[in-house]
Amino acid sequence: MAARGEPRQKAGKPTLLMDKNASKTALFSKLLQNKAAKQLVAVGNILYRLAYGDFQSAKTTLTGLAVLASFIYPTNHGVILADFEADLPATASSVSQAGLPRNSQSTAVVAVPQIKISAYTTKRVWLTAYSSSPEETDDTPFITASGKSVRDGVIAANFLPLGTRIRIPDAFGDKIFVVEDRMHPRKKNVVDVWMPSKNQALAFGSKLTEIHVLE
Repeated sequence: MAARGEPRQKAGKPTLLMDKNASKTALFSKLLQNKAAKQLVAVGNILYRLAYGDFQSAKTTLTGLAVLASFIYPTNHGVILADFEADLPATASSVSQAGLPRNSQSTAVVAVPQIKISAYTTKRVWLTAYSSSPEETDDTPFITASGKSVRDGVIAANFLPLGTRIRIPDAFGDKIFVVEDRMHPRKKNVVDVWMPSKNQALAFGSKLTEIHVLE
């Protein structure tokens, strides 16, 4: 039995899950406190309105929930993110890109370091050095077999195509050399590194080492 002063409930009509007279502030406060309660109350209210033909109110409720969701759930330029995405660490460079405005509700883009991996094959060769001395080359000592000028990073080799890039880790670390010259035909498994002077080439000597042929 209803207490004195309280309105009687109409028979046959289900009770509203939310008080129609509750202010928007109080409603939002309740919903924000509990996501499960928010979803239950919202769905029940929409079903109630649809059942009684109040389509306009149901549409308004749905619009309100969409706005509410943007406050409860983190978004990234209008896209609702999963719960775990909101916890991703932000980077120092959280400035918006492509001219998009920054706002406190958006999750900062996490910078993923790009690792470039070069595929290669290994080969053991004899490593020597040469210079542009006439006795070591032909009548054009400063022009390689590829037609380009000699320079730091040029090597000569007969068993690799011109333009092939290699590394010589034991002698030069990650430095990349390019095959642009050829040797005497009898040199089958030799890599000759160009040096600026004959003295440097002689001091370098000869050694058996491993090269990485980049693909």
